[in-house]
Amino acid sequence: MLFYDQVQPLNSENHAQWRIAPKASWAFAAKAHAVPLLAQEFVAAQADYAIGFAQDESGAMMPIALLGLQQDSNLFVNEQGQWRPGAYIPAYVRRFPFAPAGDGDKMVVVVETASGVVGPFEEGEALFDNGQPTEVLQRALGLVEAFHREAQGTQAFCRWLQEHELLTPVTAEVREANQVAHRLDGLLVVNEAKLNALPEAKVVELFKSGQLAWVYAHLMSLKNLSRYTLNAMANSLWGLRVNPKV
Repeated sequence: MLFYDQVQPLNSENHAQWRIAPKASWAFAAKAHAVPLLAQEFVAAQADYAIGFAQDESGAMMPIALLGLQQDSNLFVNEQGQWRPGAYIPAYVRRFPFAPAGDGDKMVVVVETASGVVGPFEEGEALFDNGQPTEVLQRALGLVEAFHREAQGTQAFCRWLQEHELLTPVTAEVREANQVAHRLDGLLVVNEAKLNALPEAKVVELFKSGQLAWVYAHLMSLKNLSRYTLNAMANSLWGLRVNPKV
């Protein structure tokens, strides 16, 4: 799971003295060129990121926000660990170093122990006070719970797209001086022609569920693909070509 390597269940005994690092930043995400995205975030995220679909480690389909086109390169985090001002920050990033674990309604919260964001620091905001979650931890847990809840709706949305064969693989190529510098495979997008060919009843179903807005937010986000090359190297001439696999 991206960002999470050494997790353990969060509790007031083992983490009674843990605090949020005084100078916590987004540096942990600096090498992430893509992160999972909830479908409920599409409308907010489409202004800044290209949104696609990819298979996760279990083989399930999931939406992703592209943060860059090259491995280990997040164009939205600078050397100081600051996220680009004004850009939407995906919930998957904001919830770190906490995460939901378990299936269905049996959710537990785990914490990444090697995050550098929280730990047994002498300074910083405490996670617990007399065994009870502090206000800052309560807000974090609320985000984790919301993410867990909304992820189920996102998974159902992805299954619907797959069942109706609306996802099409694409290949993105970043070029420098007419040479292919990087090729991004494994990305899927909604096939607009197939979407327009859906029976009216299916379109109404999408509309009434609110998911048609997600589909169009995803399609609108693809305009951002050309922006990644402009942000990647200001002193080079870059071009981007996105080719559907047919």
